[in-house]
Amino acid sequence: MDTVHLRGHRYRRIGTWQGMPVWQTPQTDSTFRDRQALEGAAVLVTAETTRPNTSEGSWPAPPGNLYLSLPATPAALSAAVSDWVQPRIPALALALRWEDGFGAHRLPDGRFLSGMVEGAGVVGLDLHLNADYTGHEAEHAALAGLLGRPVPIDEALWGVLARVAV
Repeated sequence: MDTVHLRGHRYRRIGTWQGMPVWQTPQTDSTFRDRQALEGAAVLVTAETTRPNTSEGSWPAPPGNLYLSLPATPAALSAAVSDWVQPRIPALALALRWEDGFGAHRLPDGRFLSGMVEGAGVVGLDLHLNADYTGHEAEHAALAGLLGRPVPIDEALWGVLARVAV
């Protein structure tokens, strides 16, 4: 099977991670909610997305970032993100904080470099790679801005997945 349809979104298979299929879609409002519609273990990823609308409100989710959901522990995914980011900016000290099922990697100045949510054995990740968070600069930072160059989404996806301990 090369495609799967979840909540009206068409995902195509782009590879395998730890024996599980990795599916990608060009647009979804939530890989985390798509995960709930999927039977079986898999990784769901998108690089372009619409603004999520939830009961808690909405948040910026512009194209150019990495959005994924996978069956992992928050600690394993958090460590993988830190291990992938740290060599790119050795002087950067990321602080990780989890509270009420939500987590984030923060820069020393308090801006978010990632956001995470957990539930039912799945963790969703929004890794800020290249996005312009117009109107939200005080809260978010993109890795590309810190490096001074764009960050390829595939490089981030496979780099982070390679570091997730199961």
